[in-house]
Amino acid sequence: MKRLLLISTVIISTAFYACKHTPPDQPIFTPPGGGGATGGGGTGGGPGSAAVCFESEILPIFQSNCAKSTCHDAAGQKGGYILNSYDNLFRKEGKYNVNNIRPGNPSGSELYQVLFETGSDKMPPPGNTDLTPDQKNLIARWIIEGAKNTTGCNTSCDSNQFKYAANIQPILNNYCTGCHSGVNPPSGIDLTTYANVKATTTNGLNSLLYGVTAHLPGYNPMPKGSLTTIPVCEIAQIRKWIQAGALNN
Repeated sequence: MKRLLLISTVIISTAFYACKHTPPDQPIFTPPGGGGATGGGGTGGGPGSAAVCFESEILPIFQSNCAKSTCHDAAGQKGGYILNSYDNLFRKEGKYNVNNIRPGNPSGSELYQVLFETGSDKMPPPGNTDLTPDQKNLIARWIIEGAKNTTGCNTSCDSNQFKYAANIQPILNNYCTGCHSGVNPPSGIDLTTYANVKATTTNGLNSLLYGVTAHLPGYNPMPKGSLTTIPVCEIAQIRKWIQAGALNN
């Protein structure tokens, strides 16, 4: 009887483990020649560093896709999460929660695991646009590198590069499409396709896209809820792209 009970327990445990969802392996990028980020609110990697920058690369993903109105913003606090700042990414119901982000361990970090769930457990939830593979990999790399609060980082932004596919679309993915996508986007504006983005640029530098991203007078500043603009270099890329005809290049 004891042997039968032991066998049954093993079978049940094995079945449970097999059903438990784990994120797929993520590619790990190793910066050539080393280089890394500093934590605790310090600056990011110096010139030539390939370390992920929290301030300019990770926070915008959470702000756009998670800290939306009625979701994980200060008003909604769904599930006890407010995902609008570095400190809050490590908190649940106002208290530090070790399970949210485990530095060095993406698969053990709940805020990373939910990106690969299905049904109601998936984040962003059904009806919203999923994070791109590049965004998921970027979050994984940030966690692997220690999940540090890197700010003022060296970036690869070049204001003289303003192609739609290589430069403009990634900017919109980071700061805008978390809200402006899905079945019911704010103001009916979906920014996940070139045609829709192009429609917001019809008045040149007086257009909606440039007005809201550059925080011009008379426009509702975007990203929503942010007191600051997106990086100046990226605003310049949007401006130059519009001035060049907002081409699908």
